[in-house]
Amino acid sequence: MSDILKNTGSTQADNGEVLDSVTFRRQLRSLTLYLFVLVIAKGMLVLGHDPFWQSLGLGMMLPGAGFLNAIMLDSAQTAYASLFFSLSLLAFAVALFLWFATGNALAPPLVWLLTALLPLLFQADFPFFADMMICSSGLPVLGGDLQGGGSVDIHLVVPLMMTALVVMVLFVVFSSERKRQLRLLRLDKLSMSQQNKVGGDSVKVNVKQLKAVGEEDGRAELSLQDLQRIRLLLDRALQPVDQFEGFEWRDQFQTASVRFQVNALSYALSMVQYNKTPAFTGYLTQAQHNLAAKMLDHRVWGYWRLENLWGNLKASSDPIAEDTNIMLTGFYGLQLSMFQAASGIADYNQKGCLTFAHPGGKHFDHDQPHFLQVLKQGHQRSAFGLMPCEPNWIYPLCNIMSVSAMSIHDKQFGSSYWQDIRPLFSKSLERDFLTSEGKFITLVSSYTGLSLSHIGGAIMQAFPLFFLSQSMPEMARLHWQRFRADLMGRKDMRTAFWPFDVGNYSLSRAAGYVATAATAVEMGDQEVAQKVLGYLGEEHPSVLVDGVSHRPKMSLWAHCYEVLARSGGTGVFARMGEGQPETLHYRPHIATASYPEILVAKAVETGGVLEAVFYPGKVAGQHKITVDGLTPGREYLCRTHALGQESRQYFRSCMRGRASLSVLVDDRTTFLLEKA
Repeated sequence: MSDILKNTGSTQADNGEVLDSVTFRRQLRSLTLYLFVLVIAKGMLVLGHDPFWQSLGLGMMLPGAGFLNAIMLDSAQTAYASLFFSLSLLAFAVALFLWFATGNALAPPLVWLLTALLPLLFQADFPFFADMMICSSGLPVLGGDLQGGGSVDIHLVVPLMMTALVVMVLFVVFSSERKRQLRLLRLDKLSMSQQNKVGGDSVKVNVKQLKAVGEEDGRAELSLQDLQRIRLLLDRALQPVDQFEGFEWRDQFQTASVRFQVNALSYALSMVQYNKTPAFTGYLTQAQHNLAAKMLDHRVWGYWRLENLWGNLKASSDPIAEDTNIMLTGFYGLQLSMFQAASGIADYNQKGCLTFAHPGGKHFDHDQPHFLQVLKQGHQRSAFGLMPCEPNWIYPLCNIMSVSAMSIHDKQFGSSYWQDIRPLFSKSLERDFLTSEGKFITLVSSYTGLSLSHIGGAIMQAFPLFFLSQSMPEMARLHWQRFRADLMGRKDMRTAFWPFDVGNYSLSRAAGYVATAATAVEMGDQEVAQKVLGYLGEEHPSVLVDGVSHRPKMSLWAHCYEVLARSGGTGVFARMGEGQPETLHYRPHIATASYPEILVAKAVETGGVLEAVFYPGKVAGQHKITVDGLTPGREYLCRTHALGQESRQYFRSCMRGRASLSVLVDDRTTFLLEKA
């Protein structure tokens, strides 16, 4: 147990004290700053008898509160002031939403400042507002000058309300921090107890028991229905690089961004290739190269100039130069790591091979190792250990995906990006991004320390565990046990899933279902996987059109992760990058197969024997394939079997170790190639 806690983020300091969380310190800093502002604002109310200072003081306390200085018992004037106060609060709420949705850190303070100054401008420039704002007309007032005879002194009520709010928030913050520390102390005591009893092996036994739920690794072939689902992805990936037909264009800042659809397409196809067809390159590899190139399209990454400007106050257009753009660097980095691990290539490790060309003429040359180095440095520089996924907002999910990119690359190429930051990252994840109950906090503001921990439902609790299985598998499985207990303990499991498809913002639970199914399959939990995929089928029945299956109203993003779930297996993502897949090119494999005439459901090589399963994508008939990685000039035997009929053909490979074969593909067709 102690070993697992070391890996998963025990935060016990050397002196036995639980480490203070960065989130807690940022929250205290923010609240202290606001209390300081309240003190200054209150001083303006007490010392400044001029309505100008009174309005400014109120406006500093709360957006639009300066308008409250104008409220009188006269109903018409009260209505106008109340209207402007309400509009100010609405404008501030919109600014907060923009801050959350687009990383626009300038919007909230600018709106607050504007709503504090507007009442002053109205006093100075507009007679109507001057009459309404200057509290010397002799009428009874609500608020008014501190020397007036108002029935309710807003100058006293508003500060008291704001101070009470701060006190309540402080209580919640300290209470939450105390619960967090108690949780960490319980973990450390449990660690010592388990170490004394069984030397730290008990949790490993539990992990094995959990794997036994679905012990198969998922290497069985794809079904025809799976191939029809995959065609939806391939049709989009194999179109010309500059075309995006079939993609959903909503916005380029949040979860429905086209770049996330490109990432998801690539993740799913990498899982298909790695786990089902490792001895097939062909159209799968071509699709992946296309997707990697689509990420370089300015329409995909051009959002960064604006987000960098209003989030970081920097004018650079380079989407990789800033470590705060993990939403591109981390996700694209994972895309390339998975593809290279699945295909055995190292194309994207070449220096400067990825060029982001700006329409204005500038171009930025990067490569996969540079992506990972930027990510590593970003984690090391961040006080939280985790980076803002966009300016200010830190999402554990995005960071876990980022370190998965490093981990896969380390395994495949022997680098140490992930291992260099693992102690920092795991400690930080445990310290600042888990609730007192052990659930993932959805997001944390790096500026203020404020956090949201109850949005997203199951998708924000289950989905991080899929990616965490690559970098910290022990922690992933421990958290899956907690999540599973909560899920299965519900009377209706569907209540755990928010009715919101993050891929297109439609009202649907599809995204939550497929993300949870992908994680369940990775954890070997076939029971949960089958249940949620069953719900998906009930709520979004498949429609087959020209051999392509899709679920109406479900996002492309969700379609991708359904494919990933159905093509995965127990611990498959956790193993990605292991071994030496680059040697594939020196072993028998299918190098070409025309799409969609031939759909490859299985392609594996063992001991020089190549096995495959084909389905016709359009009509049955003779189709050509190319086999590569053969011994040059060697005689081989190829056997195919379809509809109860077997055919054999002998051939000799060319001096380049290749051979072109004509294969009859009719219904489910098996293919076996071996040395004669």
